[in-house]
Amino acid sequence: MLIFLLATLFWISSCDDNTPEVLPHTIVKGRVLEYGTNEPVAGAKVNLLGGEWSLGGSFGSIQDTFLTDADGYYEFTFKPKEDYIYYLDAEKEQYWDFIPTLDFSDYKENNLDIVLDPEAWILFHIKNVNPFDSNDNLRYGGFIEGGSPQDNIGDNIDLWELRKSYGNKNIPLSWWVTKNNITNQYRDTIYSPARDTMVYEIFY
Repeated sequence: MLIFLLATLFWISSCDDNTPEVLPHTIVKGRVLEYGTNEPVAGAKVNLLGGEWSLGGSFGSIQDTFLTDADGYYEFTFKPKEDYIYYLDAEKEQYWDFIPTLDFSDYKENNLDIVLDPEAWILFHIKNVNPFDSNDNLRYGGFIEGGSPQDNIGDNIDLWELRKSYGNKNIPLSWWVTKNNITNQYRDTIYSPARDTMVYEIFY
């Protein structure tokens, strides 16, 4: 009877132990999803990166590659090398590349979802509708590709410019107007749907 009770208590304590099981290899699996919709991204290339730690911040080289299935699933099973640090990255056409920042535990099963930002586009129409002189300047930037502030100097500015942005997100925009040596700053936000082009006009 005593042996039975001890065995029962051991079984209960084992069931309550939430410590991940130590495996003879490492498993990393999950799904690649689209930001904003959580829809699966099929055919995404997921890379397993590995390398020794370096002060240069290198993420190592590609150890293995997996193409996600129709439901966005990927899985790696491998035996980690000693002194190696492992990460994941992912890429797919019409999506921004995922920066390799997901690390995980060796000799355990890791469940990690990767969220990719879809591409989108913003078409800017910039026009000086109230010129003062040839020193007029409109400088604009924003959290988009090539988002460093850009100058547009002159009293006859009327241009269109297409820039890639992040889809399914509110994109912050900012610009500065200088006329008669006086500079004013303006801010706005535009929602940028995935794989679509939004037109934004700045008349100054």
